[in-house]
This record gives sequence, structure tokens and C-alpha cells, in this order.
Amino acid sequence: MKNNKKIEKRLENDLGFETCKVNPPQNKIQGEFKAECQNSYEDMFSCQGKISKDGVLTKTNCDKEE
Repeated sequence: MKNNKKIEKRLENDLGFETCKVNPPQNKIQGEFKAECQNSYEDMFSCQGKISKDGVLTKTNCDKEE
């Protein structure tokens, strides 16, 4: 669960979202995640990607939800 918080913080800080919520359960593959994020305009985004062991987001992709 601690890892989810780290991912949420990364998404917020690195990608500029207001809030992010990682959706449990996490995939069995180490570091993969899916998350729902919201920006300051209250647009919702669906994000998925990976986070490396040292906490760097890689292959992260966020799509705006209509």
C-alpha cells in the first residue's frame, strides 16, 4: 500500500495532477499500476504505467476521460 502512495505522489508531482488514486489491486507484475487522476480543472484522467524500483515513472500514459 505504501507503494501506491509513492505512485500517487509521483503522478501528482511529475505530471501536475491535483489528485491521483491508484486502483487496487496492483498487477502481479512489479511496478505496474493503473490510476485515476484529476487535474485542477476537475478533468478526469485514466493513467497506467510502471514505476521503477527507485521511484521513477516509466511508460506512463494518461488519457482524458470523456
